[in-house]
Amino acid sequence: MLAIASALVVGAVALIYYAWRILPYESTDDAFIERHVTQIAPQVAGRVSEVLVRDNQFVNAGEVLVQIEPSDYEAKLAQARANLASAKSRIGEASAQLTVDQAKVEQEKANVTAAEAEAKRAEADAQRYQAIDGAAELLGVKPTALLSRVKKMGLKRPA
Repeated sequence: MLAIASALVVGAVALIYYAWRILPYESTDDAFIERHVTQIAPQVAGRVSEVLVRDNQFVNAGEVLVQIEPSDYEAKLAQARANLASAKSRIGEASAQLTVDQAKVEQEKANVTAAEAEAKRAEADAQRYQAIDGAAELLGVKPTALLSRVKKMGLKRPA
């Protein structure tokens, strides 16, 4: 009976030790522990220059985890700024060219107006010469003779 009592005491001590020291901890043969794992992805691609968290550290949503090397993006930014400056320059050139072209249009409009006025004057001269020719024929004088008489009198053609 003593053997049974001592076996019960040893069993009870082993059970208490197991419940207090071994039971609260996970044990596994393949070293996987159930945890919540969240996938992360960068907003931009690039080389990592600095890791801002430790292994297994708890992080909140939106927290910065790593710093990405900025040199590639700074170069792209400089290129974009140069492209912007070039585009603004081309806009300035186009605006200046537009002003020149508008001035040319106004000049050509003035040339058209002058040509129309010259055409009207030439038409009026032609009608006057026809009238002079008709009057010369009525008088029986050749137009060239009439013109020479007009020149001798000192009369000038109206401008």
